[in-house]
Amino acid sequence: MRATTISLLFAGAVSAHSAVWNITIDGTVYPARDARIDPFVKAKRIEWGFDNAQNFTWAAVTNVTDKGIACGINAQPPALTAKARAGAKVTVQWSGVIKGHQGPYMTYLGEYKPGQSPNDVAFFKIDEVGYDKEKKIWANEKLIQSGTRETFQIPSDIKPGVYVMRTELLSLHGNMWNKDNDVEPFGGRGPQFYTHCFNVDISGSGNAEPKGVKFPSPEAMKQDDYGVKFNVFDQQKFPWPSYTPPGPPKYNGKYAEPVGPAPVVTPKELGAFSEPFESKYQAFKRYWDHDARSTNDFVNSLSPGTKEGDKPRPMAPPKAGSGSPGAYDKDTSKDFNLTANTEGIFKAFEKDPKSADFFKKQGAERRKFPEELEALRQEGIKLGAVTP
Repeated sequence: MRATTISLLFAGAVSAHSAVWNITIDGTVYPARDARIDPFVKAKRIEWGFDNAQNFTWAAVTNVTDKGIACGINAQPPALTAKARAGAKVTVQWSGVIKGHQGPYMTYLGEYKPGQSPNDVAFFKIDEVGYDKEKKIWANEKLIQSGTRETFQIPSDIKPGVYVMRTELLSLHGNMWNKDNDVEPFGGRGPQFYTHCFNVDISGSGNAEPKGVKFPSPEAMKQDDYGVKFNVFDQQKFPWPSYTPPGPPKYNGKYAEPVGPAPVVTPKELGAFSEPFESKYQAFKRYWDHDARSTNDFVNSLSPGTKEGDKPRPMAPPKAGSGSPGAYDKDTSKDFNLTANTEGIFKAFEKDPKSADFFKKQGAERRKFPEELEALRQEGIKLGAVTP
């Protein structure tokens, strides 16, 4: 029972800061894939599906050599494709952002052919935000200030066709010192890549074919790249103004305004269910989205965060191990026990009365989720909106 509670609490915590809720492409708001709900009601989305890591929704990929770094673990192509004009604006709405999880934000495009693996797509970068030297804030803090929304533009000179849009948050707080005075994943965490991929059919008259990189590959990024191993907790060796996001530079093409009218998109092309199930689905999702956001807000209320110029935090060298908290594990997908580490985190929270009370209430609430999700699925089957 405790393991189930920990899993549910972690799922809420992760969805609070690493999931995309929706994405506005050329004026149309498309729902993102909700990993908690959509696989169970067989919702059709423009976002690529993926397997949960150790049964945790939206858990990060921490090893840049893992195939899941492209579009998630065992990525599955989406049923739907968004429409956009070259040069159109895109706004990604994240579920929430933790201010103490410093790191950059990056977005790529890559031409996609039917049946192609995302690991074979050549991606070129179209947006990146790292550390703002003037305002002295990280990309994740900028997202908080903008309502957890990031807006960027599709290049106007690329040739038309279907593309995979790969957007990600990289959280660097899991990087810490090791005994050899270099950065390694600490406690099996390391750099945390929260990546989401969407299929977009881009129209236009351009002919540019930007050179791209494949994920994973040394050309895309390496585990020991400065922007990947960066230790935000030691500003003597890693001064924040020196930070550069990993990966290739942003595509230096044309970013003119789109030409012609915006595409018309039907509810079916958005993945909407037939009524009345769509309304029931949305009500269920709003309730649990609010639950996730409350976790995000609570965690942000506890931590003042780290500022530029802060002294390094004292850290005892962790012992070598096979995935328990405090051990070094480069390949977290094989060795790291996410449940054990998460349980350790919540045990620490339990020492604080305010935190203990909050998570006790959250745990009691989230134990209802599996039963209520199954009830929603059965309702969808009854209404003919969900295939058994």
